[in-house]
Amino acid sequence: MSKLNPYPRHLITAEQYGWEWSVLVSRGCKHHCSFCLIPGMLGKTRYRPIPDIINEISEMETDWVELHADHLTEDREYALELFKALETLKIRWAGETTIRIADDPELLEAAARSGAKYLLIGIETPSKAALKRAGKGFVKPENLKSQISNIHTHGIIVDTTAIFGFDEHTPEIFIETAKFYHDIGVDITAPAIAIPFPGSRFYKQLEEEDRLLSDDWGEFDGAHAVYQPKNMTCEELEAGAEEFSAAFLLNVTVSFEKTSSDKRFRVGNHASDYVIASASYHRKDG
Repeated sequence: MSKLNPYPRHLITAEQYGWEWSVLVSRGCKHHCSFCLIPGMLGKTRYRPIPDIINEISEMETDWVELHADHLTEDREYALELFKALETLKIRWAGETTIRIADDPELLEAAARSGAKYLLIGIETPSKAALKRAGKGFVKPENLKSQISNIHTHGIIVDTTAIFGFDEHTPEIFIETAKFYHDIGVDITAPAIAIPFPGSRFYKQLEEEDRLLSDDWGEFDGAHAVYQPKNMTCEELEAGAEEFSAAFLLNVTVSFEKTSSDKRFRVGNHASDYVIASASYHRKDG
C-alpha cells in the first residue's frame, strides 16, 4: 500500500463532487459477513502509511474528506495514530466502521477531535437471528440506542443501510425496521435487498438451495429480488423495501418540522441538532 498513487486530482476535481473528496486508508476487512464480498475480493486488511494519507489530504482543495476503508477502526492502534495525525489538518471527515466504536470512549473521542462528522455503521437489521447467521452477532439490537446516543454526543451523524431479504425476515420486517431505526436514533438510511454477490457465503447458500432466479448482473443492485426469499414473495420483498423508506422518511419529515423554527435541522429524529450551514462542504481557502 506504500506504493499506492493518490486519486488523479488533475483529472477529477473536488469541485465536480461538491467539494467532497476521498482518500484511501485501507483495503479489506476481518469480518466475514455472509452477504459481503470484501473479504473474498480484497483478502486480509492492508493499511497505507499514515504520512502518505496526511500528505495527500494536505494537498486537497477541500476540507471535507471520506476516509475510505471497509472497516476504519479495525486496527485500534493504527486508528488512534491516524486520528492524532489528522487533528492538525482541521478537516471534517466521513468513514465506515462498526458499532463497537461507541463502546470505546478513547477511540470515539479521538475520532471526534480529528474531525469525524459522519459514520456509516453496519446495523443492517433488528433481527438477532439474522444478524447471527450473517456473521454480525456482535451487533446487539438491545444496546444500539445507547450506543448511537454515545456517538451523537460527539456530534457525529450515524448512517446505516437497512438490509432486507434475510431468511429470518417475514413481511412484517419492513415496518418493524422503520420503527426500530427511528427509535434507536439512526439519522440517515436507505433500504437494500440483500445482494448475493458471487463468491459470498450468501451466494453459495442460495446456489446450493436452487433459489437464484437471475444471472442478469444489472439486477444485482439492491433494488431487485434476484433470488427466492424464504418467507415472502419477490414482489413483497421489493415492495417492502419501498414501504420501509416511506415509513422512515415520515419520521424524518416530522422531526424537520419540529426543529425548523430555530433554523436547525435534525437528520432523522434523534441525531445531534445539525446546523444546515455547517453541513456544507467548502474549499480550504473559502
